[in-house]
Amino acid sequence: MNLLEVQNISKDYFKNDDSIQNVLSDISFTVKKGECFTIIGPNGSGKTTLLRILGLVEVPTDGKILYLGKEMTNLSRKEKTKFRRRISFVRQKPVVMNSSVEKNIAYGLKVRGVEEREVQQKTKKIIEIVGLKGLEKKNARSLSGGEMQRVAIAMNFIIDPEIYLLDEVSANLDPKNITLLEEF
Repeated sequence: MNLLEVQNISKDYFKNDDSIQNVLSDISFTVKKGECFTIIGPNGSGKTTLLRILGLVEVPTDGKILYLGKEMTNLSRKEKTKFRRRISFVRQKPVVMNSSVEKNIAYGLKVRGVEEREVQQKTKKIIEIVGLKGLEKKNARSLSGGEMQRVAIAMNFIIDPEIYLLDEVSANLDPKNITLLEEF
């Protein structure tokens, strides 16, 4: 069974002049468990829109998304929230909370009810992996763009999701950290 199956996804936006802009048209693909799938295209081609649809942040105009064979397109708000706990969405522009690096990274585990000792162990380990050792107590919003991106990556990877959605995640990273991300 496929982990993720996208069937004939299309997305239209209504513009201010009441015209319709088609962003995605009849997109179909499958992703098997453990498989890495890359979406490549020029700026404005709909890559971010497709990721937002896969993350159930946006609704497609047409088509279906199946996760482990289950239709995901018309879920209730509660069901969408439950599904989103199984995925990770790292955006092109990092989203971090106004608190320490350590608290940002630990947050996902804490809201999932993970035991404090395990939260601390995993947080310490991933801080080292992403090269943020020594910055644990700094406010995440005071960091450079590349450092904030590594915080966002760590926040998402620490929860060990079933699906990773990465939107131009390497845009703010230097070559060393791009290599580190690829090894992850």
